[in-house]
Amino acid sequence: MSRLSFPEQVRAITLLAEGMSLRAVSRTTGIHRTTLMNLA
Repeated sequence: MSRLSFPEQVRAITLLAEGMSLRAVSRTTGIHRTTLMNLA
């Protein structure tokens, strides 16, 4: 099981805070939707 690095986490949270949808952030970063939901 791999973990997201801190910069990857910051980038994903920043994109979500800017108003991008969960699915759009998932497509942009390559991070699975469920992982993003757990991160948020």
